[in-house]
Amino acid sequence: MRSVAGCCAELRKVIGEAQAMGWSVNRTRANHLKFQMPGKRPVFTSGTPGDWRATKNALGKLRRAMREGH
Repeated sequence: MRSVAGCCAELRKVIGEAQAMGWSVNRTRANHLKFQMPGKRPVFTSGTPGDWRATKNALGKLRRAMREGH
């Protein structure tokens, strides 16, 4: 996995909040972000947000994954 350095400010905010919730984050070869937490399904999101909702959608995916019992 590649480093998440060089992300835009919006994604840095998502990464910071995800890490505060206990997620680890890596960049895939296709420039997507992969969030992982033991016992939870991985969550993938775009590495380049396309609109203003992208960060809110990513945080929503992470919160839903936290509620699931995987």
